Amino acid sequence: MEEENRYLIKSLMKSFEVLELVVKNERMSLKEINDITNLGKSTIHRILATFKEMNYIDQSKEDNTYYATIKIFELGNSVTDKMPIKKIAKPYLQRLYDECNETVNLAVVTGDNIIYLDKIMTKEPLRIDLEVGKKVPIYCSSLGKAILAYSNRRDFTSINFEKFTEKTIVGSEELIKELEDIKLNGYAFDDEEYIEYLSCLAVPIKSKDGSAIASISIATPTIRLNDERKEQFIKYLKYYASCIEGELARSYIL
Repeated sequence: MEEENRYLIKSLMKSFEVLELVVKNERMSLKEINDITNLGKSTIHRILATFKEMNYIDQSKEDNTYYATIKIFELGNSVTDKMPIKKIAKPYLQRLYDECNETVNLAVVTGDNIIYLDKIMTKEPLRIDLEVGKKVPIYCSSLGKAILAYSNRRDFTSINFEKFTEKTIVGSEELIKELEDIKLNGYAFDDEEYIEYLSCLAVPIKSKDGSAIASISIATPTIRLNDERKEQFIKYLKYYASCIEGELARSYIL
């Protein structure tokens, strides 16, 4: 470990600590960044000036706060676009969409969140859009719960259980119980837990050892989800998830 640490560029690590803060927050002042990092205002100012010169961040002329530019988004998209699972899943997402005519999504877990890798948006006038690249807490999304259920993780002390709606899961015990039900039934359900009036069904995409590496979902306004459609959507999801798993296995990715 000490040998590896010899090659670390600590100044670069500090720079990316600042960049990550700006990216994760809508806008941040120099003082706010310093209060969190304790790097010193002069150091932070030089870091910000460098990233500004590289067009990764910009500064508001109104209040001098800093914010991430579209270049960060483009950089993130260039990474996700090259992920094998996104390319392999794409045609099956299209077929899933053709079957259900509702919004379909592909996501993976990053830390305590899921991130949307791909989606096909419904053409129905009543819809809710969560764009590609959007992060959502893992505990209140069907996509996240589907992946968690098929993982070994059962320690959720790092999660801040924020209550988004009256139906949001608010603790580890409740989450663990639901994960057990998900594994028993083979699918996860978000019953307006993150956004009111939006329901989502999801299933995991599993590797050969049975652990989940991603998940796919169908999202629809709750008013359009009756029991018959719910059962049909679950069948579609399980079928196309198995198709994606087969393609990944044939590509030697799983």
